[in-house]
Amino acid sequence: MSTTNPLTIEDVFITTFKREVPAGAYPGGTSLPYGGRCDLGILTIRTTGGHEGHSFLGAFNRDVNEDAGLLLKNLKPLVVGEHALQIEKFWRKMWRRKRGVSIRAIGAVDVALWDLAGQITEQPIYRLLGGYRDSVPAYASSAYLPTAQDYAEEAVTFRDRGWKAYKIHPHTEPNEDIEILAKDTSFFHNLVANIAVQIVSKLPISPGGIGVGEAAFSQVMYLLNNNMYIYYLVFYNH
Repeated sequence: MSTTNPLTIEDVFITTFKREVPAGAYPGGTSLPYGGRCDLGILTIRTTGGHEGHSFLGAFNRDVNEDAGLLLKNLKPLVVGEHALQIEKFWRKMWRRKRGVSIRAIGAVDVALWDLAGQITEQPIYRLLGGYRDSVPAYASSAYLPTAQDYAEEAVTFRDRGWKAYKIHPHTEPNEDIEILAKDTSFFHNLVANIAVQIVSKLPISPGGIGVGEAAFSQVMYLLNNNMYIYYLVFYNH
C-alpha cells in the first residue's frame, strides 16, 4: 500500500484582502499615480504534510487580480503533485512560461517555495542560501517631499532615532535636487561621514555608486547640471 509523501505539494491558492492606500505619485514621470482601495493577495503553497509557504502578490499600484488568474492557470499545475524542495526545477519550468505569465507571478511562487523550504527544514531562508551573515545594515528611505527643508528635517529625525543612513528620493529636477543635496549637506556639516551617490541616469550609463565626501558632492553637481537623475544616501558618523 503506497503512502503519500508529506512533502508533496497538494495545493496552491491565493487569499485576497483589501487595503486603503493613501493617494500619491512621484513627479517627473518616474511613477504612475496611486491611491485608493486596492486588492492585495497572499499566495499559499501547501503540502500534504500540512507545511505552508507564503508570499505577497500585488502592490500599492497594482491589483492582485492582474496576476492571480494566470498564476493559478499556468503555474499552479507545474508544482502540484511534485516534491516541495525541487525549487530550481520549478524555476526552470516556470521561466519557460514567462510569455504567458508575469515575472511578478513567477517571483511570488518562487518566494513562497523558499518560505515553504524554510518551514519544512525549520531554518531561516538566509541560512538555506548560504548564510554568510546573520545581520545586515539598514537605512531609512524618504518619500517625495515638497521642499529641501523637509528632506533635511526628516534626515535629522531619522538620525535622532538611531538610523545610520538616509536615502533621499529627490524631485528629478536638477535645480531642485541641487538645493535638496546642498540643504542636507549643510545640516550635517559636522555629522556627515560621507555621501554615497547612486545614479539613475537618462543617459546611456550603468547605474552605480560614485565617490565619497567632497569629491562626491562635486560629481553630483556635474551629474545634475547635465540633466542626470540621482538618488543618494547621507551617512551619519554615529
